[in-house]
Amino acid sequence: MIRGGHPMYAAALATTLATTLATTMTPVPAPAGDAPVRLVISKNHLHAGDTRSWSLKCDPTGGSHPAPEKACAMLRAIGGDLDKIRPRPGVICPTIHDPYDVRIRGVYDGRMIFFAQRYSNGCVLDGSAGPIVPGHRLH
Repeated sequence: MIRGGHPMYAAALATTLATTLATTMTPVPAPAGDAPVRLVISKNHLHAGDTRSWSLKCDPTGGSHPAPEKACAMLRAIGGDLDKIRPRPGVICPTIHDPYDVRIRGVYDGRMIFFAQRYSNGCVLDGSAGPIVPGHRLH
């Protein structure tokens, strides 16, 4: 109950909040004929304080992403499961601490997806999440 409030107002507020949360947390299928993949990708270079963001659409490819075909191909290869992003074999990176935070959110094949990860440096980022996340050399 809201302190000092009438119980009826508290119940109305609780109902409104529950309805709002249920509505905002329910995955919304992509409209028919619309791109089944619509993502927003952001990358924050922590030491430089530089944040970049891109939009990505697949089928057809588009958005502000500099290499949407490659990004969409990788997304298809992992079935849109961003938790399957792993370092690629043979990529060797220095142990320099120059961190990047990456966030990817949006709709893949009608379901909401979200991914957040900190990478120790741009090489590790490129060797794992590239080409979904544009390389640190592309800013």
